[in-house]
Amino acid sequence: VVPDVLDLLVTPFVTLLVMSILGLFVIGPVFHVVENYILLGTKAILALPFGLGGLVIGGVHQLIVVSGVHHIFNLLEVQLLAADHANPFNAIITAAMTAQGAATVAVGVKTKNPKLKTLAFPAALSAFLGITEPAIFGVNLRFRKPFFLSLIAGAIGGGLASILGLAGTGNGITIIPGTMLYVGNGQLFQYLLMVAVSFVLGFALTYMFGYEDEKEVASEVATERLVQEETTGNIPVTPQNETIQTPIVGDVVALENVNDPVFSSGAMGQGIAVKPSQGVVYAPADAEVSIAFATGHAYGLKTANGAEILIHVGIDTVTMNGEGFEQKVAQGDKVKAGDVLGTFDSSKIAAAGLDDTTMVIVTNTADYASVTPVASGSVVKGDAIIEVKA
Repeated sequence: VVPDVLDLLVTPFVTLLVMSILGLFVIGPVFHVVENYILLGTKAILALPFGLGGLVIGGVHQLIVVSGVHHIFNLLEVQLLAADHANPFNAIITAAMTAQGAATVAVGVKTKNPKLKTLAFPAALSAFLGITEPAIFGVNLRFRKPFFLSLIAGAIGGGLASILGLAGTGNGITIIPGTMLYVGNGQLFQYLLMVAVSFVLGFALTYMFGYEDEKEVASEVATERLVQEETTGNIPVTPQNETIQTPIVGDVVALENVNDPVFSSGAMGQGIAVKPSQGVVYAPADAEVSIAFATGHAYGLKTANGAEILIHVGIDTVTMNGEGFEQKVAQGDKVKAGDVLGTFDSSKIAAAGLDDTTMVIVTNTADYASVTPVASGSVVKGDAIIEVKA
């Protein structure tokens, strides 16, 4: 047990030292072996005949993106380029990403909800520029069918890429910017054909089978009514003007400056972020706990006035599996503004190589006329950080 007077100095140092040693001599070597097997397996799949390799990789790539570990394949692409001066993996994932963006376009075209349209089209543009997370988390996974239908379209497009023998001359860019990788090798026409097929399939499947405005709206209304009945005794809760307090003591960070496109793009909703100076999460309003992740890194709340708030402590902290987090509430608990929801240890987050910046998101932003951050600089318990107006 470290004396309190030395805790601030000794604990972070020892934690960093131990984790560095484990990372260098245990975790690093183990994951290096695992990574090599994954890359060897992917190479073997790429070598499958009759377009099967492209079919498999094109079908699962966006699922891997959801997990957040897709960047390990950058090494595979470098190896392919070093060995053969060609990168067939790039063409296959281009098909998968094109289908994802096309599904989002289909939702945007078909919906009559203007707020969903304004979310879908920018998310699709982001996908066509090479970043599919806003499309995945903001639209397609939200309605489920568009995401899974886009996997089918991506698989077919990936299979076509393999059959056509498409291989880029570089890596790191796809779809629109990716055209530059196929100009010098004489494959531009085939590349554009593959992109067109992937887009048409992703769009058509989603438009015909993946999204129905009336059904989706009815489903959301039914879910909303169920939540209202559970939290307000069958009295409908219409979103009202409300001021949200900071759940974190620290320094305000604009949401667009957060180093995670899922949040910074606004795909999850509008809000604000705070760089913590204390490891305590407070309730930002009188609310019911709708979600309390077992890992303690995130909380979902529904306030008495109808705001649905996500508090996400840190970036990619789900990978810590609860280490350094302590949850003080459970799903269904009623809390008052300022009540403690949980605690976390920023030094352990830092030791894991992660950012403890905490996002505060109004996930039902579409229900409001405006969601406005109102804080800057340092904030303490009880300070207002967001104003919502119905």
